[in-house]
Amino acid sequence: MNRELDEKIARKVMNLQVLGWAYARTYENGWMIIGEGGDQAVYVYQCHCTDFEQFDKEYGLPPAPKVFGHFVYCLAVVPFYSSDPVAVFEMEEKIKELGLMREYGLALARELGLFDDERDMGDLEGRNLFALAHASPEDRCVAALEAVEMQSNRAGKLDHT
Repeated sequence: MNRELDEKIARKVMNLQVLGWAYARTYENGWMIIGEGGDQAVYVYQCHCTDFEQFDKEYGLPPAPKVFGHFVYCLAVVPFYSSDPVAVFEMEEKIKELGLMREYGLALARELGLFDDERDMGDLEGRNLFALAHASPEDRCVAALEAVEMQSNRAGKLDHT
């Protein structure tokens, strides 16, 4: 588990508004943020949840502010992209949405040591395809960051021509 990597994925790939690090603990319906400066990256998102009303009552907390009967913003702990296959699948869906499948595939093959240069891809069959299919969530995260960086570099070159 690499929480710093998870935080980078949240910001650079998933485009989440990460606020910083907090102390957070799990409870039966999710996470409870209990203070700043802890071990979990926290992000803010717009939500329309009702779970907090029951949570506030159970823990004797004052009601959170609402707009039109709904909470406007919620805090959540950044998913464990670097160790959770479900979270990394969501990240890969975002890579697809961003149109970075080719860059991601190349970066993942490089991360796994299947080739050093795109022109030297060699045979991506057999054991190499197996390696790609069984890449760890952490390897996939590193490749996703590289794919986003490739896109940024390409966009930067286009802006300066």
